[in-house]
Amino acid sequence: MEWFSGNIPQAIQTSKSRGSIFVVYITGDDDDDSKHMDEAWNNPEVSQMCKKGSVVAIKISASSEACTFFSQIYPVVILPAAYFIGDNGTPLEVIGGKVELQTFKEKVKNVLELHRNSKSLGTASQPQATSTRSDKPHSAVDPASTKAAVASSRKTGAEAAEEVALDDTSSDENEDTSKGDIQVRVERAKEKIEQRRTEKARKEAEEERQKEIERRKFGQNVQQLRQNQHEQELREVKEQLRKEKEEQRKARERIKQEIERDRAERNAKFQKEKFEKQQVMEEARRNTMLKKQKEAAEAEVRRSEIARIQFRFPDGASVSQQFPSSQTLQAAYDFISERFGGAVTLSTAFPKRTFCQEDLASTFIELELAPTAVILVVPVSGLPFGSRLGNSGGGGILSLLVSPFVFIWNFFMSLIFPAPAVTNNSNSSAQASTSAAGGDRTKSSTNAFRRPAGGNRSRQDGNIRRLRNSSDEEDENATWNGNSTQQM
Repeated sequence: MEWFSGNIPQAIQTSKSRGSIFVVYITGDDDDDSKHMDEAWNNPEVSQMCKKGSVVAIKISASSEACTFFSQIYPVVILPAAYFIGDNGTPLEVIGGKVELQTFKEKVKNVLELHRNSKSLGTASQPQATSTRSDKPHSAVDPASTKAAVASSRKTGAEAAEEVALDDTSSDENEDTSKGDIQVRVERAKEKIEQRRTEKARKEAEEERQKEIERRKFGQNVQQLRQNQHEQELREVKEQLRKEKEEQRKARERIKQEIERDRAERNAKFQKEKFEKQQVMEEARRNTMLKKQKEAAEAEVRRSEIARIQFRFPDGASVSQQFPSSQTLQAAYDFISERFGGAVTLSTAFPKRTFCQEDLASTFIELELAPTAVILVVPVSGLPFGSRLGNSGGGGILSLLVSPFVFIWNFFMSLIFPAPAVTNNSNSSAQASTSAAGGDRTKSSTNAFRRPAGGNRSRQDGNIRRLRNSSDEEDENATWNGNSTQQM
């Protein structure tokens, strides 16, 4: 779109000289509607129509001084706005706000057609209008001149004089305005200028009054500011005192914390020293205990190298013999068979177990007979040992049931008819003693007795029996526990 580069008076003069439509486009300040209408005006079709119609268009901003003077003649109620003004100053069309492109094109086209039609009608009726004006030269006032006068009355003196000159030029060109009309318009322009001066004086007086009000208000504000400053100083003094008290309180708190920290450090140091002493004592105690355990383990190893076996017979007699722990049970069986003079059955009371032929090939350690153990010896009458051991049926059970009665019978017989004690011909001496059965057999154990011939004696201390033999000091000092095993 080609916009007129001059001001509004120049644009008006140009449009009147051309006899074209005067278009004033007022745009807003970078709003969406103004941008949309700018694009509509820059549309090639709209530009072409305006160019063909010899449109004089000027673009002004809503915040400019030209818009202010223009709005005094044509009120501007919406932005953006486009005013299409004819030859006589009458608005042919006003387009306000955001309008669609197609609608905008139709409105521009209609305005251009309306202007062309009005020009055609004005040319045809020009002779009649001339005769009428010649008859009554002072009876009518041109509307265009009236509009120009109103516009000039709202402007400054220079602009009003310029518009008067423009009106004179247009009157000469159109030859339809008389000299009396020009004088009237000049008088009206002067009146408007005087009104402007009066209005300006009134505004200056109002401004002086406003300045006086502002001066008084400024004095009040200064006084209020001084009062606020004084109050602020008082608040700062109070705040300073409060901060000093707070700092003193924090200093006291820091001192208390230091005291508590020192106390905690001393306590921690004392606890640490105490703990270290306890650790040293505990370590010494542990080392002592480990040493004792090591010594006990070594003694246990030494004891476990020898299996001390006590053989108990049905008549209450007993024989003790030591064997290497690595030897088999066959050595014990051979020893007791040789002493007893016949086949026997070997068993233990706790745990209750009868040894068979296969057990003779096992060592004392494997049979858990080391370091000490008590083996019950039951004679086998009329049967070889192998068949007796192999028979694990009712014969073995019957032998176990009969053995207590045989023991009691032999006991009474030994009291009535004393018999010589059994001696040991090997390197170790034989000893005869009676012992109480331990664990589950304590309730059914017999009282301790002394053999008449052998001189063996037994002593009971609670559940523990001590076997004493005058011929064997080691057996005299031996201690036997409740499960019939010797305590070394």
